Amino acid sequence: MDLAMDIADIALSRAGAHSLSENIFYELPVFLIPYPYAKNHQEANAQFFQNEVKGGRYEKQKELTPKGLAKELNSLWENREHYRCNIQNFKHKIIPKNFVDLIAHKVQLHDKNK
Repeated sequence: MDLAMDIADIALSRAGAHSLSENIFYELPVFLIPYPYAKNHQEANAQFFQNEVKGGRYEKQKELTPKGLAKELNSLWENREHYRCNIQNFKHKIIPKNFVDLIAHKVQLHDKNK
């Protein structure tokens, strides 16, 4: 799966938390179709990804037509760099700038105490 995510330019996916975390990790723009029987948690995830991460768009399955899906995927493709930049910006907001340095410091302290 890592190879597929590495070489993909855009994705079409359900909106489970694991899927969205992978899309954020790989900075992969995505069009989401929340699973309609997931008690609305996937719709909430999709809304968050669209409105907060700004890494793609979503549509409810019952409102989506084949023509509408084609239009959304084309739009995602044409704007993929914009969405990718939004995902990168989101990642920078949620990961403190000194996070890597902090972890490295903790590992060094741990190694010294062995």
